[in-house]
Amino acid sequence: MPIKVKDAIYPLTLSWKIKKGNAVDYWLTMPGTQGRTGLSGESGSMTLASSDNGVILLTTQTNTPAPCDPSATGRDQHEVLEKGKSFIPVVYFLKQNSPNPFNPTTTISYDLPEDARVTLKIFNVLGEEVMTLIDAVESAGYKSAVFDATNFSSGMYFYRIQAGKFSDTKKLLLIK
Repeated sequence: MPIKVKDAIYPLTLSWKIKKGNAVDYWLTMPGTQGRTGLSGESGSMTLASSDNGVILLTTQTNTPAPCDPSATGRDQHEVLEKGKSFIPVVYFLKQNSPNPFNPTTTISYDLPEDARVTLKIFNVLGEEVMTLIDAVESAGYKSAVFDATNFSSGMYFYRIQAGKFSDTKKLLLIK
């Protein structure tokens, strides 16, 4: 389970001390961005000027396949792990829909680090389900779904994802 830092006051200095011989990799991720940074060495620190979405995740993983070769992909070496020929995220994450507010369509993106049964549903402010966008087993990767609210009234709605043991809910605003 990642450690989540929300609403920090910036600049924020993070310091760490890693037990020698520890067979765990530590990663600093700012959800909504496409990269992550490995925390290396037995100790260190870094200062973050800001976080666009106000959230920072510290995640761990035991010895895993090596990160992909950035020269082969043009991507940051800490961004993703290589699984066959596709790239996969390291943690589950539900992103804020974009655009928000929206009219009449918006895109909801999410990250799946492993294959999972995914349900993505839309609810009104009363908590009533108004639409199911996804109800299927999906492979690991960076995913998205489009919510078309052409036949919906203006107002606040919620979207909820369940993928394996992971679940999260966010708000979205439809303005017509």
